[in-house]
Amino acid sequence: WTRAQVFEAALLLLILLVICRVVFAGWLTAGVNNYPLSFLCIPPVVWAAFRFGHRETVTVVGLLSALAIWGTLRGYGPFVGGTPNESLIFLQAFMGVIVVMTLAVAAVVSDHHRVAQELRSVGGELERRVLERTAELDQANQALHASREQLAEAQHIAQVGSWDWDVRGN
Repeated sequence: WTRAQVFEAALLLLILLVICRVVFAGWLTAGVNNYPLSFLCIPPVVWAAFRFGHRETVTVVGLLSALAIWGTLRGYGPFVGGTPNESLIFLQAFMGVIVVMTLAVAAVVSDHHRVAQELRSVGGELERRVLERTAELDQANQALHASREQLAEAQHIAQVGSWDWDVRGN
């Protein structure tokens, strides 16, 4: 990774931790557990899907899941229900949607990068072939030009020879 990518990953991790703290640890909600803040978890995982690979995306989703389970079992967050089992089932449904969405986005982004790389490769090969064909065409053009000069010279010699013959014959 480049230094910029390390910085971006650290920033992503920091933002994810802050969001998890807000949503699943009651940091800003101060005892009110039912704020519908679960949507705040979506941008960091989508960010990971767009900017990083599958492994990093799965790592972010795994960390989000672990923090969400920890907070939900302690009674914080939008998925807290009557019993811990109900809470975990709600959380599991939410995390399932997050996982499917982010892995689909990561797969599309990965395919886009792969296709772009293939296009660059094919473009380079095409450019190489065009240069080869251009060189062959230049050689053929030079040979044609030389043949035309030889033909013109031969025609000139034939014309001079026939003029010389006509002068002697008369």
